[in-house]
Amino acid sequence: ELNEKAYELRCKVLGEDHPETLTSLGNIAFAYGNLGYYEKALELNEKAYELMSNILGEEHPDTLQLLPDLAQACSDMGDKKAALALHQKAYMDFCKVLGEEHPNTIAAMSHLAMAHDALGDYKTAYELAEKVYALRCRLFGEKDTHTISALVNLATIDNNLGNCHRAAALMENAYTLECEILGEEHPDTLITLNNLALAVGDLGDR
Repeated sequence: ELNEKAYELRCKVLGEDHPETLTSLGNIAFAYGNLGYYEKALELNEKAYELMSNILGEEHPDTLQLLPDLAQACSDMGDKKAALALHQKAYMDFCKVLGEEHPNTIAAMSHLAMAHDALGDYKTAYELAEKVYALRCRLFGEKDTHTISALVNLATIDNNLGNCHRAAALMENAYTLECEILGEEHPDTLITLNNLALAVGDLGDR
């Protein structure tokens, strides 16, 4: 409701085609996706991205920011191949416009890794996730929350590859770091603890 109010006000003050208005439209689409209205989310994401592309161009940073959400909307609708193609485009365009080590580019590479993972291409997914983790460690440090999330993704993909012992070790490292940084009762820490339990279970230690 608040996103819709912001969108209506920006339409009135700035106009429907203003970039900030379209960003608000993208926020509404994101909210619909979180509520499980995937078809509506996809429709609004497509509209926001198309309008932003026409106004600012496909390679403008504001336009690129809409691509991951559009890709997620496609994935939520079950079209994982379309999602992969959009994540690939986002990553390549971010590299070109912002450089390989920009936080948005690294985030796009992380999304691309998980899109490959969703399609069962675990080898490519692992290579990308490993690169994401290495970049985040070097640029932001091992204890940055995004770096820890990258470690969790790496462990998850490693487990999918069948490297259960290594995956469990990585997940345990991530859990230890989250306990230290976020606390034992933080939702992210609890999710990682659950993932660690699953990884240990895959080792046969039930």
